Amino acid sequence: MEEPGEETPLVTGQGRRSSSLLPDDGSVDLIVYADRVRRKLGTLNFWERKCPVLSWLPNYSYDKALGDFIAGLTVGLTAIPQAIAYATLAGLSPEHGLYSAFMGCFVYAVFGSVKDVTIGPTAILSLMTNKYVTDHGPEYAVILCFSTGVIVLVFGLMNLGFVVNFISTPVTVGFTSAAAVTIIISQIPSLLGLKLVQSTGNDFLATLEALYREISNTKGYDFLMGEIAIILLLFLKLVNDKYNNVAGDAGASRKKSILRKGFWFICTARNFLIVVLCGAIAELANRYSGQDLISLSVAVPSGIPVPSVPPFSLPGNATTPGQNYASILSTAGWSLLVLPLIAIVESIAIAKAFSFGTPVDASQEMIALGLSNVLGSFFQSMPTTGSFSRTAINHASGVRTQFGGIYTGILVLSSLVVLTPLVPLIPKTALAAVIITALIYMVDYRSAVHILKSRKIDFVPFLATFLSCIFLGLEFGVLIGVVVDVLILLYYSARPELSVSIEEVSGCRFILVLPDRGLFFPAHQTVRDKILSSCSQITEQAQTFLFDLTNTHDIDYSVAKFPNCATPPNILQMFDAAIKDLHTAGHRVMFASVQRQIRSSLMAVMSPEYSGNVKFFISLEHFIQHTSRSPDDF
Repeated sequence: MEEPGEETPLVTGQGRRSSSLLPDDGSVDLIVYADRVRRKLGTLNFWERKCPVLSWLPNYSYDKALGDFIAGLTVGLTAIPQAIAYATLAGLSPEHGLYSAFMGCFVYAVFGSVKDVTIGPTAILSLMTNKYVTDHGPEYAVILCFSTGVIVLVFGLMNLGFVVNFISTPVTVGFTSAAAVTIIISQIPSLLGLKLVQSTGNDFLATLEALYREISNTKGYDFLMGEIAIILLLFLKLVNDKYNNVAGDAGASRKKSILRKGFWFICTARNFLIVVLCGAIAELANRYSGQDLISLSVAVPSGIPVPSVPPFSLPGNATTPGQNYASILSTAGWSLLVLPLIAIVESIAIAKAFSFGTPVDASQEMIALGLSNVLGSFFQSMPTTGSFSRTAINHASGVRTQFGGIYTGILVLSSLVVLTPLVPLIPKTALAAVIITALIYMVDYRSAVHILKSRKIDFVPFLATFLSCIFLGLEFGVLIGVVVDVLILLYYSARPELSVSIEEVSGCRFILVLPDRGLFFPAHQTVRDKILSSCSQITEQAQTFLFDLTNTHDIDYSVAKFPNCATPPNILQMFDAAIKDLHTAGHRVMFASVQRQIRSSLMAVMSPEYSGNVKFFISLEHFIQHTSRSPDDF
């Protein structure tokens, strides 16, 4: 077995070679690295991973094209009304929602790795964009889209997919639940036919205050239509969830199979059908009554947007000075960090959920998402990410490859030409119903209860995130949740468990000290106190201390540069101080199962007068064998 202190020879393309034979300038390392990069770039597997369309397009068939066509059109019928609704949620005119709904479909078809995922506007990103659009105009949505895309793309190119691990499940559940509650509350005025002028301050509280003032002005027909639309949408969703098998029973008759598929299509395209039905009813009611019984959407320009560079500067006016790109980013503040993180978390979580056990390349998903936002900003898009509802519909519709997104994108582009003249006929209350029914299931109270029952300390970041998002805003809420999570992690890092027990082998007793985890600087004083306090009660029964570091895979190394600190600032000097205390009391100190780097660091900081008396063993079994052969050493 290899001793912990032995050096492992460097392996290069020419075989094993001692590190002492390498030139000091590291030129051989650079040549080896360059050769590896060249070989990697020359493999088909590399390009298939970076451009997944190369892996499935050569095997594309008619059957796959038919499945993608059906799924793409079905998703498109859901994407169109949702995009219009999310644009109004973001404070934009309806056409911007459609501008945001097609580029992600095209880009993901080329660079996306999970066939079911669809990229487009979502409720949470729309809500986070709203305050900047309200304060500064629609240009801010395009700038946020571009900036978010650049950050996500850079993260993907640098293989930083691990950043999603910094947002834990309790924080994610608290954030999404708070966002859903905030969005639902924000849609109640449209559901009631109210036009609110909110006071300054938090959006959630301002909306509640404005609702309280204006509730007496509720328009009855708007409220009635909105309630009926919500009931129908929820009913069709429940039916679709229960009978979601498109193929039906294998032995069913042709007529029954056609009816089943037709009913499934109605349930799946429920958003589009309900919006059309409500629009027709509202038009008839307003026309024959001669008055605006039901509030309708505003007119929007028709046609496909002309590509243009995002507005990196904004002109000023008599009251507001102009802004360059730097000042715009400064105004965005924490949103520049939070928006990309939320977009990444949403998209990758959806990709993992629909990969069904297949490993997901998080960095590649980030590249696809970043490109979707960057290119979308040239078509006046607002920030976009993966949509769970549309992805679920895509999967249920039997999509075969990522090409299904091409059909969805084409349908959205067609709607910009054909359907935009009909947008002024869509009731605002119907769009509010679409948003509310999509968000009501995001209030994840079941997960909150499960978190509380399984591990109560995890409920703290959930509650902190939820309340902060509600009362301080989504950006600050998710940051506060992450900070609380990190503080809890540091607390447990500073409180490792130490098992201290007396063991006996071949008539020789020794005190075994076994940490249960890696040791870092927050734990230095706790570990030292536990060692000395626990050992002081049993030191008369044995004179040898064995530190078994089997579970300790990492230790704070930075103190190796500062061996003369008066106060031990972290773990390594803590061990040095503990060894001094034990040697002064007449005890022997030994280590087992110490990894090479940890041993080197320990030896670097250990006082010379004591280091010669410290022994290292490969494992606990090696220590026991040595004890059996040389009991006098103990």
